[in-house]
Amino acid sequence: MGAGPSRQRPRPQQQTYPPPNVYQQQGLPPFYQDPQFINNGHYGQWRPPYPPAGPFAPPHPQFRPPGPPMHPPPHHPMQVPPATELTQTATIRNAVNLKKPTLRLEPVDGDSSRLAVHFNFDASEPCSVTTFVVVMEDPSKSCALTQLKQAITEPVLYEKGLVLKFPKDGAAHAVLDVGLYEDRELTSADGETYPLVVRMETITEKGKADGHTLQELRPGAAQKVWVQSQTTFAVLVKDEEGGWGARVLKQKIWVEGVSYELQEIYGMENSASVPSVGEGTLEENEERLCVICLVNERDTTVLPCRHLCMCHDCAQELRKQTSKCPICRNHVESLLHIKMAQRKSKPQVDSSAKVAEAVKDLKL
Repeated sequence: MGAGPSRQRPRPQQQTYPPPNVYQQQGLPPFYQDPQFINNGHYGQWRPPYPPAGPFAPPHPQFRPPGPPMHPPPHHPMQVPPATELTQTATIRNAVNLKKPTLRLEPVDGDSSRLAVHFNFDASEPCSVTTFVVVMEDPSKSCALTQLKQAITEPVLYEKGLVLKFPKDGAAHAVLDVGLYEDRELTSADGETYPLVVRMETITEKGKADGHTLQELRPGAAQKVWVQSQTTFAVLVKDEEGGWGARVLKQKIWVEGVSYELQEIYGMENSASVPSVGEGTLEENEERLCVICLVNERDTTVLPCRHLCMCHDCAQELRKQTSKCPICRNHVESLLHIKMAQRKSKPQVDSSAKVAEAVKDLKL
């Protein structure tokens, strides 16, 4: 029923496909890519049999140019962030400290060819101060100093105190005779030779117990184990008017027979000189606040760039999300947490949510 008319309905003519060699003769692209030219013939670890069976098998690969090999995408293993490693740093107490901005040269009696050395310093112990001009340091001999031309001035003894002035009475004590040297010798440091050196020495507690005194020290001699000192190295700078100034190159301290070079922490002086948060002006408070959360005080330094710019909470969050300093954008190798003296200020706020949000904005 109904089968007869449906069988009698005319059907469209079935389309016949030409054999594969017709495509090759007409220069048409192959409709089937040979497995040898797909991914170098590898599907993971499986390759289909060749030649494929069937009436429409592809022509032999020698009759068509090979296509570029398809390589698998490179495999990149997931990077696991390293675990945070905490190391307890050693604190070295520096008994003397020359204030670098105060180091200057002043003409003696208006004679610009004879310059007197002036500076301010702090000392928590009695100390001996000696200045050297165009001197050579020998690190292999306990940082001994040898002055090349002028005679070494006698050391000056000081009791402990803050903002001490050198020289004591304001009279010229350490005098640099500019006429004895070429400008190059005074304006540059050549190897271990420095134009201006100031050494301040104190006696350690163990040295005092053993009976050592400041009078035993000889200017420029190899430093003893019972001596603690700070040495400041500087060059001279000539201004447009022909006057001379001093620029500090570096500072070293000698502690228990070991020499350390001091590295300045950027932001430490500003942070220590302004009042506590909430007590000063808006500009002064901003000098103490973390640059990320703007809530807690700065207490963490980024190394090796030495920027004191974050609080402890923000520093921990920064390590999780990025590895760049928020100030200079240089790579962060480690963080130094500095415990500063407690002041009467507002209690620190637990701003973990705000810290995370701020660090996300900071991340590249």
